[in-house]
Amino acid sequence: MKLSMLYPATTGRNFDEVLRATDSLLVTETRKVATPAGWKKGTPCMVLPSVTDEEIPKLFPRGIKEIPVPSGKKYLRTSYHRTEL
Repeated sequence: MKLSMLYPATTGRNFDEVLRATDSLLVTETRKVATPAGWKKGTPCMVLPSVTDEEIPKLFPRGIKEIPVPSGKKYLRTSYHRTEL
């Protein structure tokens, strides 16, 4: 089980969040990415730090964007994923 959402009977459900979480699970299961809070299908995903520079062209043909961090390390990267799931 990858996701469990338990709402008390007194709490309303947000089905948009259920769909968003399901889309995220489908994308992250098949690609080397993570999705940030509030992510929606078609918006940038975070490239996993385990992805090497050599793998980038094959895994992300549209390229990636490196986000500068104070340490100067190149681990904060985003990429658009293909929207077909």
